[in-house]
Amino acid sequence: MSSENVFETISQQYYELTASEKKTADYLMAHQEESQFMSIVELAEESGVAEATVSRFCRRLGYKGYNAFKLAIANSTARMRQEKPAFPAVGGDSLEDLSQKLYAVDSAALTQTLELLDYAAIRRAADILEDAERVCCMGQGG
Repeated sequence: MSSENVFETISQQYYELTASEKKTADYLMAHQEESQFMSIVELAEESGVAEATVSRFCRRLGYKGYNAFKLAIANSTARMRQEKPAFPAVGGDSLEDLSQKLYAVDSAALTQTLELLDYAAIRRAADILEDAERVCCMGQGG
């Protein structure tokens, strides 16, 4: 597997996962630091799935097995600790400094989003919508 962040890979492939695999993904995203120390049995129990599901999940993401996946988690969390925090500390800042910090955070978020875009998938989705007789839009939450 590449040196890509495993959590970014999970986010990118999330909607292609089965319902059980999404349970594992949800648990991992919420418990990034501690998951690197869990056995496959512990991860399966905590995420409410079978061990086979965790194994299948790892292979779907491109890892040869759970041990390779666990190593990728450890590498990703170590890299995230070394990176600068996403949100600079604020407190007692001037309006100008606060504006600059907010701009930097928003710019970084937009850059990360741009890097994750799958233009081919967007084109396919647009084609499907364009060819559809009827499109229903629904929403929930705030």
